Amino acid sequence: MDFFQPSSIETVRQTVKGVEDIVALVNCMGGSYPPKKFAEYPLSYNHDMINMAVITPVLMIEMVLPKMLEKGKGAIINYNSMAGRFKFPLFSTFSACKAFMATFSDILSVEYAGDGITVQNVEPFLVTSYMTSLLPGALAVPPCISVFSSFREVGIEPSTYGYWSHKLVALLLHTLVFVFGSRLTSKMVGFILLTFFVGEPVSFFPL
Repeated sequence: MDFFQPSSIETVRQTVKGVEDIVALVNCMGGSYPPKKFAEYPLSYNHDMINMAVITPVLMIEMVLPKMLEKGKGAIINYNSMAGRFKFPLFSTFSACKAFMATFSDILSVEYAGDGITVQNVEPFLVTSYMTSLLPGALAVPPCISVFSSFREVGIEPSTYGYWSHKLVALLLHTLVFVFGSRLTSKMVGFILLTFFVGEPVSFFPL
């Protein structure tokens, strides 16, 4: 289903209407665009990304949460990105959308903790898929490994980076932010991402 299109959510809405018992929702929607500066993306990209990465998962939660509250139990898992916790240059709109979902998930986990609703925010680093050209490795892991790692922490950690190597990356980035500040750390992240996605860094990131 193409969640870049607003009409897709109505198809889901009609399906959910007929379901009485919903105890789990996994928001896992993704799209792939090459790294570029903000103004270099086509105008439609920002609208598509916001619709897919912000509006759609919020509406999905809005649809199922009342049913979960009626039952007094439920789990909402938002499969997000480390780009929401740190600033990822050349992925500006994507990173900002993921930051929204990270904050939204964290708040919901507090608001509904006493209602039997578990909300988990998953923030992996690099995940291989048909949408990317990344090869599996220590930093870029297959989706099944990332998902399994995070599912083991449902109800334990409201926010997790999932796989052990991604937790180490997050620890390193938190340390770099503490030592060097967020701006320089963002440049370092951009340097690393371009090496993965393009094969070589560019002068946009003088270190």
